Amino acid sequence: MIEAIVARTGLSAEVAARGVVLADWQWKRGFETAGNRAEIRRLQGRLKSLTRMHNRGTQSQEVLTQAAAVEFKENANMARIQMIFPGKPDEATRRALKANGSAGRRRKTRGSGT
Repeated sequence: MIEAIVARTGLSAEVAARGVVLADWQWKRGFETAGNRAEIRRLQGRLKSLTRMHNRGTQSQEVLTQAAAVEFKENANMARIQMIFPGKPDEATRRALKANGSAGRRRKTRGSGT
């Protein structure tokens, strides 16, 4: 059997006698690709979504609320939806925003950078 392997492959008799030894990572190769494919599909979908948002551009709409007139801005450059209040919202509004996932970051005045 070893002579046949040596004749067909050109390996030395010593290597043919030892057999093929796979590294640990080579045994797992087929199982890890399923997660990679799913991640690739997820990223392709995200890329399409960001491309559509960028093509739409920044859009803005002003909505009259109980607190004041609030500007809702879909900022394509930042990939964010911004809510711009004319001043500091009251405590109840801030609490409601935070409870529903708003980061709660705000600028004191437009363009001030603070």
